[in-house]
Amino acid sequence: MSKTRLLGFKSTAKPLLKMIEKQGDAPLITKPARAKSLLSKKAYLLYKKELFSSDLYYGLQVQKGIQDSANECRKSLVIL
Repeated sequence: MSKTRLLGFKSTAKPLLKMIEKQGDAPLITKPARAKSLLSKKAYLLYKKELFSSDLYYGLQVQKGIQDSANECRKSLVIL
């Protein structure tokens, strides 16, 4: 029930990411909206709980003035 959430990468790593997508054991989640189609039902429920935890954490960071955005999934991938 593993998965890989991609937050960012170097543009030179595109061939490696394509290889991971094709040959990897765990789905590579680059867009949260596609997670449901990539994961089993049980894994997707766990993924949703993880996102809730993340939202809660970032929401508290925003309230404390530490961070300006409450949801990491609304941010684009970081491509260097």
